[in-house]
Amino acid sequence: MTDTATPTTVQRALLLTDVLSDLAFTARYGQPEADVRIEKLNKSFAPIAVKNGGALKRTEETLCLFEFDTAFEAVSTAIQIQRAVRKYNASQPSRLPEEPVRVRAAVHYGVLRESGGEIYGEAVMFLAEFQELGEAEEILVSEPVHRMIAGGAVESVFFSLETFRGETAEVYQLLWDAALERRTKANPPSSL
Repeated sequence: MTDTATPTTVQRALLLTDVLSDLAFTARYGQPEADVRIEKLNKSFAPIAVKNGGALKRTEETLCLFEFDTAFEAVSTAIQIQRAVRKYNASQPSRLPEEPVRVRAAVHYGVLRESGGEIYGEAVMFLAEFQELGEAEEILVSEPVHRMIAGGAVESVFFSLETFRGETAEVYQLLWDAALERRTKANPPSSL
């Protein structure tokens, strides 16, 4: 049966996580076992999102896409996922320092289209593109999210000025852990 639901346009917060397994991880477990471990880790993220009011919308290989009503919920979930991954790494027996599983995450708030339980549109594509700028353990946020969480418990700082699909956008790094290195990819725009 084909879903003929009329698409609706909504504003939502999106969180995209990406498990970054390196060659040492794959070499240690072999590709099939590494894939199983990554899938299991990705599945462990869903209850964290649900607890924060989110919903898992899509998984694909190392990626998980979550939808939330607010940027705060998405950012809180991203932080909790990063902490859960650290806990996971610490629980692994005989894990060598160069073999931990790492996750990068990105949060965006924007307009998306929903139909039949699927989400799509510019907000999803934008999130996927700017998430790739992140490195292990980083959480990057879009300028709308930066504005929405300003003055909260977690600071976000300018990371980069990027062009996505012909439009300039500011990307920020969430300083969720004091031990993480603050990175700046480019000079901040003159408005900052």
